[in-house]
Amino acid sequence: MLKKFKWAGVGATIFVLGSLAGCGGGGSGAAGTPLLGSKSVNTYNLSLSSTTLTTSSPLTVKFTAKDASGNGISNLGVNIAFSSNVTGGLDHVNFLDPATNLAASCGIFQGQTTDNDRLCSIVTSGGSASIELVATQAPTSIPVTVQVIPFITPANAASAPTSAASAAQDAVTGIQAFQLTN
Repeated sequence: MLKKFKWAGVGATIFVLGSLAGCGGGGSGAAGTPLLGSKSVNTYNLSLSSTTLTTSSPLTVKFTAKDASGNGISNLGVNIAFSSNVTGGLDHVNFLDPATNLAASCGIFQGQTTDNDRLCSIVTSGGSASIELVATQAPTSIPVTVQVIPFITPANAASAPTSAASAAQDAVTGIQAFQLTN
């Protein structure tokens, strides 16, 4: 009698394991079906066209945003902070909207007294937005290192960050850097 129960237990174990394997390990009903409680995740990317900016070679900063299905997210407000290691390091850099070749919406951080940081606001179209940087004059301190920090200001935020350091806390993707040289 004991042998019958032993074989029944082995048979039940095989049945349960076979059932779990047949439905993708028990975590989902079918391959590719997300688990209960899982969330879709947007992805953000920041890229630089070069690691150097000179008076003869502009640099483009591109921000892309995609939803969980890989589709571009449009009309997403993005702020990009540029932080220089030298006061006045960005004085002779123009920030342009590549689509219009006009000045991008950039300024010194609110409440800052030094001019080594800039804050630019852009809006994605078709999942991306860009800012072109053009150096109009070589820097007096060589080289100038500039960090590029992307972040999304929530719609209910009272104000934009007041420094590049506070922007870095809200960065939505990796911080990039480039050198401003001759």
